[in-house]
Amino acid sequence: MKVVSVSRKSETNLLRKKAPPPPKRAPSTSLTLRSKSMTADLEDIEKLDEMLA
Repeated sequence: MKVVSVSRKSETNLLRKKAPPPPKRAPSTSLTLRSKSMTADLEDIEKLDEMLA
């Protein structure tokens, strides 16, 4: 009696493909733009406070 071992790596590689990497975000997303505008508004308020004081 002969024992034969068969590797099935090629089939499992075809069935299980890796998920594509997520898309990279652009550096100027809406969050960064929003935070920049908020900090600019805070600076303007601080200037007004100094002028009124």
